Amino acid sequence: GRPYLVVLLFDLSEFSQQFDTMAAQNFYLIRRDGQILLGPSGEQGKNLRDQIPLSFLDLSKKISSIGTETVTDQQGVRKLASYAAVEWGDLFVVRSVPEAWAFSAVAVLKRKSLLL
Repeated sequence: GRPYLVVLLFDLSEFSQQFDTMAAQNFYLIRRDGQILLGPSGEQGKNLRDQIPLSFLDLSKKISSIGTETVTDQQGVRKLASYAAVEWGDLFVVRSVPEAWAFSAVAVLKRKSLLL
């Protein structure tokens, strides 16, 4: 095949807004070393590994292209960390959410099924 050059143009401010809000779930764009490039306000430049241990960052990109890990943050809160490799650069999108919040819908379904 012939090589192609693909140029992507987008408004970085709109793109970064997707990562900017602090909520029950947080989104990050990080480098393989854990440095936060985009994330909730005040998080840029910090290292996500200092907040939550992410073992997938130690794996090769081919192995660690997409997945979910259970981690415990510095405050002792168990979280689910979902990640996906970005196709260009050595970057990852990471979403972290408290485990209890992530599975709250399952707990509601269990309670409802017991009532029936």
